Amino acid sequence: KEPKKFADEISRKVKGLKGILNLSYDDFIRTTDRARHWSAVAKVWLRLKRNGDIYKKKYKGLYCSGCEAFITKKDLKNERCQIHQIKPEVVEEENYFFRLSRYSKKIEEILKKDIIRIIPSSRKNENLSFVKKGLEDISFSRPRKDLKWGIPVPDDKTQTIYVWADALSNYISALGFTKNSKKFQKFWPADIHCIGKDIQKFHCLIWPAILLSLRLPLPKKIFVHGFITVAGKKMSKSLGNVIEPFQLVKKYRTDAVRYFLLREISPTEDGDFTYKKFEQRYNADLASGIGNLVARVLTMVQGIKSNKKIKNQNAKFQPVITKAWKN
Repeated sequence: KEPKKFADEISRKVKGLKGILNLSYDDFIRTTDRARHWSAVAKVWLRLKRNGDIYKKKYKGLYCSGCEAFITKKDLKNERCQIHQIKPEVVEEENYFFRLSRYSKKIEEILKKDIIRIIPSSRKNENLSFVKKGLEDISFSRPRKDLKWGIPVPDDKTQTIYVWADALSNYISALGFTKNSKKFQKFWPADIHCIGKDIQKFHCLIWPAILLSLRLPLPKKIFVHGFITVAGKKMSKSLGNVIEPFQLVKKYRTDAVRYFLLREISPTEDGDFTYKKFEQRYNADLASGIGNLVARVLTMVQGIKSNKKIKNQNAKFQPVITKAWKN
């Protein structure tokens, strides 16, 4: 499939979760939004370049297609990416780079002093360890011939802006960064970014460096959550263990699914899902616990309503009881 067509299909599914999970949001933006997003990314790119933080060079390195990033040998385990369990390919090309190394000391200070507070603190320590190893300049573009779908580099149409330079800018493009809108002035900096643990380096290290270069305020907090695993394994199409939320809600209904996720899944660590665990929690807490309570209350209420004698007696003796209580 064409990348745009495929992304459109996925986007429709994600947007459909709003209804079945009873969610709400103020805005829904995609990075294909040319009016708001593309113009903002171009503005970010040109400002980074004007500030001396974008330069072009030839590069040879290990590229993980799952991470959509160049990685180093120290990121590998048994010659594979630790997150996606695939061997990276050796890629040699001429790209634009962002001077991340320039901001290494400043980012270390920001994390240590909780200028950006990272939750939980264990994630803060992880990112500090990345900084102490030394932050290297990172690729911010790919050749257009290899990556035809994406936002072109404003002043070099032979290059496509690398996904993370594009995607991270979405936080401010959604608020109207291009026009410095009232919404941007009101809501930036963000009170909190909520992200997955596999993209924390981009948000805790690269994004702050971009903002420092742009002379923009930093987000106040970054909340890092874990994965939802299935029987102890990461969800994977190749393993065939992906849980389809639409089918889950159709079988068990919205509130039961929401309850399980809140009750069983840790907000900061990996949480495990199996249909057996789901049904055990459903039966123990909802059917036996809350269900039994509701049944008892309803029975009691119905009993009181049906007993007119008790109702009349209560009405008759109520003034006497009230007088005695006051005395």
